[in-house]
Amino acid sequence: MLKKFFISMFACTLITCISTKVFAENKSEIVISNGYFSFILPNEAKNTYTIEKMDKGIYVCEKLSAKSGEGGFAFGLKIYREPKDYADMEKVKKIGELVDKKGVLYDMVLIRPTEIRYGDGETIEKNYSRLYDLGDTIEIKGINGYKYVKNQGVKGESLYKDILKKYKTALENNWNYSQFKDENLGCIYLTLSKSTKNLLNKIGYTYYDINNDGIDELIIGEISKGESKGIIYDIYTMVDRKPAHVVSCKPKEKYFVCDENFLWNEYPPKRNEKVAGVFILKNNSTEMFPKVMFIYDKKLNKKAPWFVSYGSNGNLDNLDKKTFNERKELFNSFERFEYTPLSQLK
Repeated sequence: MLKKFFISMFACTLITCISTKVFAENKSEIVISNGYFSFILPNEAKNTYTIEKMDKGIYVCEKLSAKSGEGGFAFGLKIYREPKDYADMEKVKKIGELVDKKGVLYDMVLIRPTEIRYGDGETIEKNYSRLYDLGDTIEIKGINGYKYVKNQGVKGESLYKDILKKYKTALENNWNYSQFKDENLGCIYLTLSKSTKNLLNKIGYTYYDINNDGIDELIIGEISKGESKGIIYDIYTMVDRKPAHVVSCKPKEKYFVCDENFLWNEYPPKRNEKVAGVFILKNNSTEMFPKVMFIYDKKLNKKAPWFVSYGSNGNLDNLDKKTFNERKELFNSFERFEYTPLSQLK
């Protein structure tokens, strides 16, 4: 029996009103367009889909599911003038940029259903799966004077060059505290080593999409051997298409990427007190939203010092040791990064 799923109210709205055809068909391909951009569906998809064109976006649904009211939203493509206009939306990833004749820039985003729903039957399931997978592989073209560049404004290699050059320059020239602060660079490096040569090989960088918005973050951290998780020293993200500093590690503090897309922060330990927090990095923002805090504090309860706090409400739940460790373990899958040493930066 085919398993049913639910779709977001946003996606349900899309499929309640199916527009007239906005595409051309031939023997080998189906061209979909909306005046700004176009893409091609393979001819095998013929008679399996329906299209909704709305507000600079194109939305693709499985035809029979949409017709019967069972959902069927597979993917959508839409352009946005400002990143903040879609930053709070779920299941939206930037995949490139569209530019008009005057140089006005738009972000191209891929939209997925927050929850999935389609009708019963092997044929419908096969058709839906094919359409869903096409969202990751279709080729997009700008039309009517618009130019589309795939992966533009997405890959870290092209976004954070100037930031990395500053760090390398700072370490090569033994910058002092004021110089680091004036350039909004993390100052942890001043406490690590007096050997510039050693630091340039000990500190590295990588790119990773922490908040799952399709845009790489820049992570600068410790190059370590063996099975060490590797400490993160600095994180940068993109805010309104410009690099922005998220956080810097302090002495005796530790940051890691855990459980795929969360940030794990171990605070500097104190006597009889240890605190670790799990944070979500908001899209198009440097704000880290607390998901859960794990607190060991004998001052609060000497016999049972294990506490958790969810969200930003500050309420503490007192737990037994076993439950406390089980909940921590849910987030203890740490990302192991292969950093490129700053010494190799050209």
